[in-house]
Amino acid sequence: MTGILAFALVLAVAGGQAPADTTEILSAYGALTAGDEAPWLAGWTMSGRVWNLERAGADSSNRRTVLVFWATWCAPCKEGLRRLAVADESLEATGVEVVLVNLDAREPAVAGYLQDNPTPFVCVLDPFMQNTRRFFGLETGAGNSLILPRTVLLDRDRRIEAILGREGDDYLEILLR
Repeated sequence: MTGILAFALVLAVAGGQAPADTTEILSAYGALTAGDEAPWLAGWTMSGRVWNLERAGADSSNRRTVLVFWATWCAPCKEGLRRLAVADESLEATGVEVVLVNLDAREPAVAGYLQDNPTPFVCVLDPFMQNTRRFFGLETGAGNSLILPRTVLLDRDRRIEAILGREGDDYLEILLR
């Protein structure tokens, strides 16, 4: 338990708020800046396989990869996932691969959520937030926060196109551009 606490980050979530009219598009967030190459990301999926960011570029039909950093306790995250699942066919048709990066420390919570709310997307587990810290440049310890959800759009070359914060009514439109 002490090890988990040592790796814990304070996560601030604006839960329960209705989506805004427009999605918050950030040119930079933490260590990420639009135009930079994305940091390495790898982890175990819910099906017990290893997934890494290089796989996203291996499929020649993928024009973009969308990484959605989320947690089961985050109300805005759940709404965003629901909207993504509804748009799955449109996303696939336009060459957009969606990968969910879950920050929950307990796999059973994720498994239970995904069983009740099926999604067609790969879900990579990040219980110690190693990928998340590398992506957003967060250090361990108090005083760090990550506002969820965070969506990172990557082009075919794994360059960051945009970082999305608050998911507005135009969220899916932005992902499908």
